[in-house]
Amino acid sequence: MQNSGSKPKGNVIQQEIVIDIHLKHLKLKVSEKTPLRVVWSRGKKQAKSQVKFLNDGLDIAVFDEKFQINTVLDLDKDTQMPCKEKLSKMTV
Repeated sequence: MQNSGSKPKGNVIQQEIVIDIHLKHLKLKVSEKTPLRVVWSRGKKQAKSQVKFLNDGLDIAVFDEKFQINTVLDLDKDTQMPCKEKLSKMTV
């Protein structure tokens, strides 16, 4: 996480952060040739992997890709903890 500034707003401060995820591989058994893509979403933002293919004899897709999403969190001024959850989702 990297800080790049904050703006006061009552008892809440907004802090811009950078979230990095390194997608290494995905293991999935399939019975026929199947294209795979991983999509990481957080709110309206998305990061998509390249498409990889699995088949009956190959059940591991190697991605070795790095994703990055910039976002703003509302933090409690006193505790420096997020005021509410901001969920991320990984979809295959």
